[in-house]
Amino acid sequence: MKWRRFTLLASSVLIVTVLAGIAGWAQLSAASQARSVHLADRNQTERILAGLTGQYLQFTFLAVDTEAQSERWQLTSHSAADTARLKAFVSSSPLTGYGAALVALTGKPISYYPSTSALPPATDPGYAPMKLAMLAGKPGLSAVMTVRGRPVVAFAVPVMRAGVPVAVFLAYADIRSWALEGYVQKLAIGPGASAYTVDGQGVVTAAADRSLIGTKLAAGSAVAGALTGRFGSTTFARQDGHGGRMLASYAPVGVGGWGAMTVQPESVFYGSLASHSDRVVLALVVLLGMVVILLVLLNHRRHRLAQELADQRLYDPLTGLGQRVIFDLKLETALARRRRTGTPVAVIYADLDAFKSVNDRLGHRAGDQLLMTVGSRLRAVARADDAVVRLGGDEFALVVEGLRGDAMIELVQRLRDAVGVDVVIGGERVTPRLSVGAAVLEASGSPDELVHAADLAMYRAKATGSGVHVTVLDTGGLARSDQAASPVRPESGRGGPTRPQDIVGLQRDPFYGS
Repeated sequence: MKWRRFTLLASSVLIVTVLAGIAGWAQLSAASQARSVHLADRNQTERILAGLTGQYLQFTFLAVDTEAQSERWQLTSHSAADTARLKAFVSSSPLTGYGAALVALTGKPISYYPSTSALPPATDPGYAPMKLAMLAGKPGLSAVMTVRGRPVVAFAVPVMRAGVPVAVFLAYADIRSWALEGYVQKLAIGPGASAYTVDGQGVVTAAADRSLIGTKLAAGSAVAGALTGRFGSTTFARQDGHGGRMLASYAPVGVGGWGAMTVQPESVFYGSLASHSDRVVLALVVLLGMVVILLVLLNHRRHRLAQELADQRLYDPLTGLGQRVIFDLKLETALARRRRTGTPVAVIYADLDAFKSVNDRLGHRAGDQLLMTVGSRLRAVARADDAVVRLGGDEFALVVEGLRGDAMIELVQRLRDAVGVDVVIGGERVTPRLSVGAAVLEASGSPDELVHAADLAMYRAKATGSGVHVTVLDTGGLARSDQAASPVRPESGRGGPTRPQDIVGLQRDPFYGS
């Protein structure tokens, strides 16, 4: 009997130990997988940032090439006309405003104009990568060169006549003040994280810390990896005396042998798994927004090119909200996260009622003011992680994560209540009202099904006069009714007729999923 009791006890202890071991292993495995996914996300983000930096450099080459291919160059030594044109180009260029020069194919200067100081001499070793690129038939980008304390880089393209190069056009940028430095400073990739771009020699060309520009970046093997065309990440010991290690993700820019990287304390990087993803999305929007702004700045010189790229603009110029591309990006990101975590995703469509009458009665400026007011109120009510966009005209949309049933109803009603506060426009008091449709994806479904369901729900809300219609999508994209709320009752103590009240609840949409 004692043996049996001992065997039972030993078996129980063994089972508990095994289960504890399995649970511990599962926890460690999940943590390791989360770290791997987090690191893979950072590496992918670095590729995108490097690619956008490459696009910025390509846009700069486009502006320089547009000027170089003019037929008006005289190409005679110290031509007054050519010097005047170089001065005009430098004065109007938002990208290369430091100086410009025309150089013979032999390397001898023809004409030049420095905006504030001298240009780098022809013997500067920083021209070496630029010369190699041009010998290979490509536009040339120099390494960082220092002129009287100013770090500059040069962009070079051939001047063509009848398909034959006859000279070289060089445009110089002061990297302490060019636009690339501006948006690198504004990147908010994560706490303690710093973004950098470096030239082919590892010298910093843009950084969050402006004092590092023109110096060699000490980031372990990350610099060597980026400059040899590799993607990835590495860690290295901190050099500031605080101890610990730094994590650096790196990627090649693809132009001039340049590279991009982000450096962050390793402990901070892995300690921010919960909130890191949202900050990364915000950083791209900001960066893409800066790229779009750069394209707008180039509009006066390349109107045709700007017209072709107009559909890539990310932000609505009137309300400051995102446009369709931001909506699509946020929705794809949210659905990808839902597939990993099961977090519900919702799309909210909102249409401003009677907007046309405001335009007709008070004018388009009043209509614009109303749209700006509605946009700011929607943004104020929405959570920080929710995407609020203007789809066009008087239609707005939101992408929301993590809310189900009643919580979605509360959010939708808060949006309507906030927008519905009176506002004085053009000397007249206006009461904005929204018709809101929402679709919540709690199971499986595609982006198109979710967007379509939200669109139909909005039209259902407008058609019935309820103001709100919320649809929940089951597996396969079918609509179901979780509950139906009664009309909102008027406050007690008020007699007489009352106006129709909004019906707020989860409704089965007869136009969808039946």
